[in-house]
Amino acid sequence: MFWLILVFSFLSNLIPAFATDEFSVTQNVDYTVNQSGDGEVAQRIDITNNFSQFVPKEYLFSLTGVKPLDIQANDDSGPITTEIINSLTDTQIRLILTRTKVGKNQTTSFSLRYRLPKLATPKGKTWEITLPQFQSSLSGNLTINLKVPSSFGRLSFGPDGSLVKNDSLYSLIQLNKFNPLQKNVFVFGNIQLFNFSLKYYLNNQNHTSSLIPIALPPDTTNQKITFTKINPRPQSIETDNDGNWLAYFLLPSKSSIDIEVTGQAKIGSRTTKPAPTDTSLIEQLYWPINHPDIKLLAAKYSTPKSIYDYVVGALSYDDNRLDSAARRGALEAIAKPANSLCTDFTDLFITIARSAGIPAREIEGFAYSNNPKIKPLNPGTDLLHAWPEYYNSDTQNWIGIDPTWAKTTNGVDFFHDLDLNHLTFVIHGSKSDYPPPPGSYKQNPQQKTVNVVFANTEINPSLSPPTFSIKFNPFSSSQIIISNPNLQALDNLQITSSLLKLNTKLPSLPPLSQNTINLSHFPIFSSILPQNQKINLSVSYFPDHQNTVDISNPFHYLSLLGLIITGLTIISLGGIMLTRKKFT
Repeated sequence: MFWLILVFSFLSNLIPAFATDEFSVTQNVDYTVNQSGDGEVAQRIDITNNFSQFVPKEYLFSLTGVKPLDIQANDDSGPITTEIINSLTDTQIRLILTRTKVGKNQTTSFSLRYRLPKLATPKGKTWEITLPQFQSSLSGNLTINLKVPSSFGRLSFGPDGSLVKNDSLYSLIQLNKFNPLQKNVFVFGNIQLFNFSLKYYLNNQNHTSSLIPIALPPDTTNQKITFTKINPRPQSIETDNDGNWLAYFLLPSKSSIDIEVTGQAKIGSRTTKPAPTDTSLIEQLYWPINHPDIKLLAAKYSTPKSIYDYVVGALSYDDNRLDSAARRGALEAIAKPANSLCTDFTDLFITIARSAGIPAREIEGFAYSNNPKIKPLNPGTDLLHAWPEYYNSDTQNWIGIDPTWAKTTNGVDFFHDLDLNHLTFVIHGSKSDYPPPPGSYKQNPQQKTVNVVFANTEINPSLSPPTFSIKFNPFSSSQIIISNPNLQALDNLQITSSLLKLNTKLPSLPPLSQNTINLSHFPIFSSILPQNQKINLSVSYFPDHQNTVDISNPFHYLSLLGLIITGLTIISLGGIMLTRKKFT
């Protein structure tokens, strides 16, 4: 952290005075990061005299939390005398300015150079950079430039107002709206990969067999899931209104089962899965949107940003409650704001937003940081994280934010962007507490059932095409049943058939799941033709899979049988009519 202090002296015997308008200060700080993550800092300071009787004599600043190396200070005439004082927490640097410019509108210019080892830290497939905080005793113009190798990937998370320019070797980010009182965090990378291992324990206490669901990590608009194991295999996997994947297991009476699920999450992949459109504003447990106190807040804070700012300012994070993290809900969070956890920040935002007519919902999942300067960590078992999403009706998508981390980081902007280290386990929109996330299905409360680690290699399984069967129903619409045999969802599934006059699109078919298509066209006459003994289906799915599937056509034989019966009936009726005619 930079603490900048300018010490001034007089050139005459005038009575000493100090005012922030005695000088105009312009500062330009360039951070250059190399391929190893080490940073070099070039800082230029221009101090212009607003009065003829004042000149700067000293320049003092300190860096907190980092240890600068190879500190050098120079002006146009050469090196500047530098005094360095190191402590356990910071490094203070004092510059003696002996060659200052005298007179009004005269500018004293000098520069600093130093190195910051490990300014960028790798996290899986991303690089994270935290710039030191910068506080000055004088207001002035401040420009921050950050230069990183293009190999780090795109800027996936950064302060609002970051201007990005790219070339073949470097990405240059300029911060014209630098807030010296906030931490400025940048995350570079196109994707993030997590390998996960989840354990579930189910127990059926009923006297009859029961289908019991568990929640699996689902695909979302920016998250792609590939499972490597679901053991034992579920009876079915279904998608609810919020986009959750529920795997159902059949348990006999008075029995239990252990389930193991492993796989990989690709964050930032921008899948083709559309956002669920359920934007319910109904009051739910933990979200008392009709309470008078909530209505007053909703009348005062009626936009997502204003609600976010209120929640961040009103609540304080209390990690002492982590060992007994009972969910309290919005009203209790307001009553005891100093003892809040991520669920309190999330529930309060959702409640005020819904009361103000803004659809909002809760995400429970896993959020990771290996940098304690950025986010607090707790080694407790299965410590999950919660954050809210609100629905933007203009862009028609759900936008994730994190008011908890905004609070714990003292101001990092988690409203305009969410980093690539948030892994969704479940989505709570239709109900505030269902389905339970992984980590909730335990036989022993102290058992660790959630394990998530960074992955270096992306899993790219070879996808098998979906399988098809036809369910014939002579009294209502027949159906095509589509089954996904893969442990990964099939996206942008399109099925066409000229015989059935079929052209159907399915945005996503979850792994090991089924879907049905009602057939409105019954091809009776054309099915009789020999070439239509099989139905030809043209199938395509994301990203570029295309193939043709032939399935037996039950209409062919049924139509042929119907034709034979009809023909025999006509012949029989004709014979009867001829016989009657002879007798007459």
